[in-house]
Amino acid sequence: KRLVDAPTGCLAVAMLASVPQVLAPSFRFGMEFVLLLGVAMTLYFLARAWNAPRTRVIDVIGLAVGLAIGLYGKFSFVAIAGPLITTLFFVRIFRWPGAPSFGFLLRVVALTTLFVLPWYAMTFDTMLAYAQYSSRFTRAHLDSTWMYPWLLAVNGLGWPVSLLIAVLVARVAWLLKQNYAAPNPQSAPVMANKHVLLFAGVLVTAVVPTLFLHMTGSNQHPRFFAPLLIPIVLAAACIAGASGLLLRRSMYVFAVVIFAAQLTFSVFPLVHNTWAEEPRNAIVRPTPAYMPYDQWDWRPLRSYFQTIGLEQPALAYVGAGQSYNKPQILLAWHRHGEHKATATRLWAHDQLDENSQLVVYQTPWAIERAREFDAILVAPDGFNGVVADKQHLDNAHNGEFIQAIERDPRFRAGTSLTFVSHLGESVTIQVYLNQAKLDEQETPVPDEQPPAVD
Repeated sequence: KRLVDAPTGCLAVAMLASVPQVLAPSFRFGMEFVLLLGVAMTLYFLARAWNAPRTRVIDVIGLAVGLAIGLYGKFSFVAIAGPLITTLFFVRIFRWPGAPSFGFLLRVVALTTLFVLPWYAMTFDTMLAYAQYSSRFTRAHLDSTWMYPWLLAVNGLGWPVSLLIAVLVARVAWLLKQNYAAPNPQSAPVMANKHVLLFAGVLVTAVVPTLFLHMTGSNQHPRFFAPLLIPIVLAAACIAGASGLLLRRSMYVFAVVIFAAQLTFSVFPLVHNTWAEEPRNAIVRPTPAYMPYDQWDWRPLRSYFQTIGLEQPALAYVGAGQSYNKPQILLAWHRHGEHKATATRLWAHDQLDENSQLVVYQTPWAIERAREFDAILVAPDGFNGVVADKQHLDNAHNGEFIQAIERDPRFRAGTSLTFVSHLGESVTIQVYLNQAKLDEQETPVPDEQPPAVD
């Protein structure tokens, strides 16, 4: 609205409110939510300062705070803030219309540095180490780099909004080409709003380096480009307003159809998440951004260990699942303020040893390591977990491990817990007790089983 008009602002809000990966961080835990706030605040105050007749202190402070929030959230925000500020300096050097003054930019950089320097001085090593770990994370790696544009369009923006953006960009490109050949009335709005198109170009330029790094890296999880979608959508809205397309009634009809399709695409009941297995079918399936998450109730497991006198056991688990992981398992103890119980994944397909070498699964090694724990939880043979996170590879040896542990005299079957998912599928987790360790502690083992968990 500040740059063009109210209809442009409404289009931007409608697009942002319908984009799956912009909404997803708002209802799941993750630092992307903080980055969304930082990006939104940065772009808001940049838009206030763009083509403004005078520099305002509130805009300097607001832009600096927005950049600082993003930098507090994740070290990777440097890949967004750096290109953005650099592009703004270049725009000012070439004296293109709209860019804030050198003094404004220098004050923003100085104030942002002042805000974040103490934090980075204390946490730089930790943040850098985590950024390096995340860059080597391979569970969300695409089989082909060329699938990335599809991932961005379908799972990130949603294909209806992607289609709308493509139409807007094509329209403006055609108008610019027509005006280059010979000035005409249709291209007049575009030429009158050059500063708005330049602002859109700055937004896109700021996210291109990060998109390239994300596309060519090993960790291509969709949530990482969530903060980048805000500049892309705002740039598309600015293009629509600057080109005069929002003055056409046909454009409103087209937008209504697009948003109806986007809504259907987003909330249509999700029967089964096959996006990662059948990417070509993603266009007719709901986005997995809104996929419901099962919450398994592990309280019966804690109750079982209480009955055998093992209040806070050292657990290991074989396999992986959406609700079959360390935080989910230990939540049953943490709810009661008990934090000495531990849960360790015995093996993962991407597990590294102390020399950063990949650990290849071997059943004798797994059994030997299992003897260090009080009890072992094992997912059934054939359980896949979330295929999109490559959890089927973590579960590939469940059957082998079950056969081996049942032959080992040091272990005995303790109990089992059956969980039923929202899709009606049941999963039974078997618990094996390390009898040798329990004998050392003189812990009795009951025969009764806890009830199934629904």
